[in-house]
Amino acid sequence: MIAAPLLDVSAMSAAQLARRARLNDAVIDLLGEMGPDDIQMRDVADRSGVALRTAYRYFSGKDHLLAAALAAWHQRMA
Repeated sequence: MIAAPLLDVSAMSAAQLARRARLNDAVIDLLGEMGPDDIQMRDVADRSGVALRTAYRYFSGKDHLLAAALAAWHQRMA
């Protein structure tokens, strides 16, 4: 299976940005419950209500998602 190219954040619609934010929020919530090694993309997709395949359109993998979520969290705290 060929992976779809990642969506460019600067070209995302409002709905896509909201979906991406839900993924970020879900991973931050999960980090409060378990360590980063225990989180799986499926857990994040389930928690956010976003399809797993769609999650991979926004993030190439768990490390990318964790980095983006932590950056978003840091921006909120600053």
